Amino acid sequence: MVVREGSNVTLRCAATGSPEPSIAWRREDGQLILLGNGQKVTSVKGPNFNITKVNRVHMGSYLCIASNNVPPSVSKRITLIVHFPPMIWVQNQLVGAQEGQQLTLECHSEAYPKSINYWTRDKDEIVPQGGKYEPVLLDNAYKVQMKLTISSVSPSDFGSYKCVSRNSLGDTDGSINVYRKYQFISELI
Repeated sequence: MVVREGSNVTLRCAATGSPEPSIAWRREDGQLILLGNGQKVTSVKGPNFNITKVNRVHMGSYLCIASNNVPPSVSKRITLIVHFPPMIWVQNQLVGAQEGQQLTLECHSEAYPKSINYWTRDKDEIVPQGGKYEPVLLDNAYKVQMKLTISSVSPSDFGSYKCVSRNSLGDTDGSINVYRKYQFISELI
């Protein structure tokens, strides 16, 4: 089932048997289920499982388990996919560096469907991969950690960088400014 973040969704499951089976919903990954009131539970009872204002933490596979004390219990899987536009978090928006040092810039992005992620410089020019720049993406489901490592900072590397995340629902970016950090040497007399 595919839904947009913020909408309401009902997962339905029906079962027959003698005696009449009871139905419980669980997350397949074993995580707790977040209810609309902020409460977290291991399972939800009943044939209809309502989620109000669905969000990305609800994404995953749910098992509808029917049991009537006559083994075996039976289950069906429903996978819930939540679509939402990209969001970006930048922990350090201002980063100081000295010439010659290695520097890594970092952004965190969340988006679904999967986003296209890249880095740009001052005039929205895409930072080339290879040479002194090494962009790395570490993704886990809808979360992406973007890193840009500059192997040896030179004067032309100071300035503004943007991490960009884009999918079919929208795009966003985060800015990081890299400034020259001077090293002062004090002399004791």
